[in-house]
Amino acid sequence: RTENKGIPAEKAQRAKRAGVPVIALSGCLGPGYEKIYEHGITSVMTMVNGPMSLEEAMSRARELYYQGAIRMFRMIKVFGLVRKDNDPVNVF
Repeated sequence: RTENKGIPAEKAQRAKRAGVPVIALSGCLGPGYEKIYEHGITSVMTMVNGPMSLEEAMSRARELYYQGAIRMFRMIKVFGLVRKDNDPVNVF
């Protein structure tokens, strides 16, 4: 739970200080997930690719995380998230 300043938040803060954007790949987005941005996370993507039960998501976790990572890297490639000016918000 990165919102509680765990290891992912600490790494994101270090990356932010170095001007490196950070994307978190999460199982889901719960209420108040936007607070994650306060800890240095640039963007959040979910691994779940459609409606499913927790049991199904857990049983397919490896496949879903892999597919989520592929989608994330495609997004980076298409939108040029990492740019010379290190401004990931203004990619359009």
